[in-house]
Amino acid sequence: MASRMGIWLKCLPLPTTSLPWGLVGACLAILVIESGLSRHALDHSRPEGLEWRLSGQAAAHGLTRGAVLCFGSSMTKQGLNPWVMRETLERPVLNLALCGGPAPASYFLLKRVLQSNLVPPAALVVEYQPAGLAVSHRHFTSNWPHLLDVSELANLAWHAHDPSFLAESLVARGLTSVRDRHEIRDAIQAQLLTRPTSYRRNQLALARNVAANRGAKLIPPNPNFHGEIPPHLRRELLSNHWECTDENLTYIEKFLVLANEHNIPVFWLLPPFAPALQAEREHAGLDARYRRFVRTWQERFPGLVVLEGLRSGYDNSVFVDSVHLDRNGSLALSADVAEVIARNLEQPTPTQAPRPGSWHTLAHYKPLPEPLPLEDFARSAAIVIERESRHR
Repeated sequence: MASRMGIWLKCLPLPTTSLPWGLVGACLAILVIESGLSRHALDHSRPEGLEWRLSGQAAAHGLTRGAVLCFGSSMTKQGLNPWVMRETLERPVLNLALCGGPAPASYFLLKRVLQSNLVPPAALVVEYQPAGLAVSHRHFTSNWPHLLDVSELANLAWHAHDPSFLAESLVARGLTSVRDRHEIRDAIQAQLLTRPTSYRRNQLALARNVAANRGAKLIPPNPNFHGEIPPHLRRELLSNHWECTDENLTYIEKFLVLANEHNIPVFWLLPPFAPALQAEREHAGLDARYRRFVRTWQERFPGLVVLEGLRSGYDNSVFVDSVHLDRNGSLALSADVAEVIARNLEQPTPTQAPRPGSWHTLAHYKPLPEPLPLEDFARSAAIVIERESRHR
């Protein structure tokens, strides 16, 4: 019987192909590696990516109902504190600004806010750092997958006439090893040189500080800053060839049109630079050029209100570098911005008519007492270290 069965099996037709076990094994290895990298993302991903992801999540989670929302770059993220602004405005404030804060990001964040809330925001504060307007979306390639979904990436690629950007971003969105490849490479090199490095502690402190300050980042004073302008800021903010790119023009317009369609007042903020940088921008004519640029938008959108802090006397003692305010500068700027917004929101205006636009020079800097206990980044880092030591 057994011999007959053997003969019968030999007569059966065998499949001409077999499973590509090498490919299957490679796919399984990729899944295992990607899963491990994803679980340890805080160790190798940079803080900018976390900031973008947190702002994107906040915009979609319904925390913005009837609030005053802040958009822009790190100058706004570190310059406007929602708790301080709430003291004057008596309404919630949320800071959705990003490190770099390109114009398309502000538009996509606002669109996400409006899609996730039945009640629109009470007002919008938006800031466009001149250096960010002069570069393309490619300058922020590693950050977009942290913020945008597939349809938003497609929208950006379409308006930027860059189909390869969509393909690259989709791969980076799905594969941690692609999205964080530079940081992973640096971590491996450091490990081989017995100098292990990790972003985890800094990432945990960042997440805590952003949560404690409703999206803002509160930075302690830097006594070592005395007005120096580093080379990279000279290249970015003192170039005589400054010009806003077409794609940034497109997304500024889309932001203002979207706000106008929902009858939401917009306040365009010009936050202060450190005195030496501001003086050089004025001397080179860049300050005047940027002012003209902002005024052209105010002419197109008559309800747009400009809040200018460029000549409000913020000295080096309240900056941590040439463009970012410390906690003391943030207290003063937040209070002054909130005061102007409150006055404008109190003005009764028919819904059919645009709100009257204006150009406000913010009050001259003066130190302010802290209205309530606030947690700065140094305190957040200390809490993270203390918790880690307790769990060892």
